[in-house]
Amino acid sequence: MTQRSKWGPRAVRYHNYMAHVNAVAIQAGIRDLQATEAERIGIHVASFFKNRRHPDSENVRKGVIDALFYGAKFGDKYVWGMDCGASYGPDPRVVVTVVWGPYCAR
Repeated sequence: MTQRSKWGPRAVRYHNYMAHVNAVAIQAGIRDLQATEAERIGIHVASFFKNRRHPDSENVRKGVIDALFYGAKFGDKYVWGMDCGASYGPDPRVVVTVVWGPYCAR
C-alpha cells in the first residue's frame, strides 16, 4: 500500500483547495513562481469569513503559499509576507497580493 492510498478526506480536500488556488492564479496570469535568495516574492493574504467559526487565517496563508509554490525548485524558502488577520462579512473570500522583490533593504 502506498502513502497516496492512505489519504483521508482532509488531505483530499486540501489538495482540491490547492488545485483551486492554482487555477485562480493561472487566470490572473501568475504561474510557475520561483522565489530565490536574489529574487524573493512576498505573499500577503487577507481572509474574509462569514462568521467566527473558521480556520486560522495564518493557516489559510500557508495553504495559499503551498499551492503557489508546489513543485518549485526552492519551495517557499524565500517567500515573505503577512497574514492580514480574519475579517467578517457576508461575502467569504481570500484576497492574495503577490509582491516581487525584497521585503527590506540590505
